[in-house]
Amino acid sequence: MSVTQTADPKRAVDFYDRACDRQNGRACHNLGVLIMHGGLGANLAELLRTRLREKADLGQTMRLFRQSCDGDIAMTCSRLAEAYVLGDGVAIDPQRAAAFRRGACDLGRQSACAGPRP
Repeated sequence: MSVTQTADPKRAVDFYDRACDRQNGRACHNLGVLIMHGGLGANLAELLRTRLREKADLGQTMRLFRQSCDGDIAMTCSRLAEAYVLGDGVAIDPQRAAAFRRGACDLGRQSACAGPRP
């Protein structure tokens, strides 16, 4: 079951939020995915805004993804590289994109190894 298919959205958000606060990179990634995809409906979006005490937006997603990448989650480092290439929630920055891609590659994400390196 994917993060966006959970049976109990409130419990999932509570779990990911607490785990992310405890520096669990995968939890930060999953919380970011919930925010990026608009959660599982209006109730979850409101819950996210309440739990995070700020608007659930791409800027918050990128902060969660950076925290997840810092926690050595290669998939998230790769997603950040893509965000900096496309300007998705952040300003376009090829140097940061290359740095995140290198980090993803170093963590074993082979698809990231093919891109430009800093």
